[in-house]
Amino acid sequence: MIIKLIGLIAFVITSSGLLVSTLIENLSFSTLAILFFIGGFFSISLIDHFNELKN
Repeated sequence: MIIKLIGLIAFVITSSGLLVSTLIENLSFSTLAILFFIGGFFSISLIDHFNELKN
């Protein structure tokens, strides 16, 4: 269980860092549109990881 928790934390930190650094580097409408969809997939996979961790 602790290994899954460490994996979840690493996933959150890495994905959040990539999204934030991309926003800081290049802030345009097309970048925001792409990051919106990537953020949606990130949210879905985060919920899936969390539900798996609860079971």
